[in-house]
Amino acid sequence: METPEDAFADGTMKEQSVLIARFTDEELIVLSREPGVAVFPVLHSMSEDHQKVATQTAYRSLTARGIIQVVDGSEAEWSISFDNGGKIPDETVTFSLPEIISNLIDVRDGASNVVAIARTTAESEQYKYIYVADGAVLEEEVNSTGLHSFSVAEYPYLHKAILSWALHPDASDGSGAPIFCGDPEEIIPPVELLEILGESLVRSDLIIRTDNSENPLLVGLFSGPAGTWMSQVELGSQQQVSIDPVAVELVSQIISELISPMISH
Repeated sequence: METPEDAFADGTMKEQSVLIARFTDEELIVLSREPGVAVFPVLHSMSEDHQKVATQTAYRSLTARGIIQVVDGSEAEWSISFDNGGKIPDETVTFSLPEIISNLIDVRDGASNVVAIARTTAESEQYKYIYVADGAVLEEEVNSTGLHSFSVAEYPYLHKAILSWALHPDASDGSGAPIFCGDPEEIIPPVELLEILGESLVRSDLIIRTDNSENPLLVGLFSGPAGTWMSQVELGSQQQVSIDPVAVELVSQIISELISPMISH
């Protein structure tokens, strides 16, 4: 497993990310202090009894692989109690982790600058979470099998990471009149957009939370070869939402402005 220090040692990794770890839903629940913002698509689909078995198995696997090292309480970096979220009831385990995994969990649990992206296509739904802290970018990509892949990069990669995920690779500029909908979190895109974009539609819902944002911004992107549309609204707002046709280059500029507080420290 490559460390972030190794990845950036020659200064050539600024525009790409480097994979450092993969964990299943149940392994990540065991390792994390807090569930965090990410989804757990497989674990949360299980009954409580099955969740208990899955986390017990994950704990044994992590221990056998040497990722979890059970230690005396006086030496522990933290203690974790399996008492909620499907964890093992009434059992407390104290353990330490390798430094790279400990740092990963620290950033994941503690980052105040986060971009969450849910991307929906005709074939699948995938999730990416981007945590920004201390000059680095940590990506958590979650697929439908409950596998969480973690990669690291540097600040110059952040803008690219968002756009490459949020937009259709062949997205073109939008045109025409705005489309209005009542609920920005509605799962089904407006009929008008479905008629225009069809099966090529890539829908991306971005939640952007920065240090100074009291109410996270929800950005909706609908894109494909037939055009691109965009909405912006504060999360939880009850106002009617305008989904406006937009040029791809303008999307890039808007995203750059929205994430600028994350990289201006």
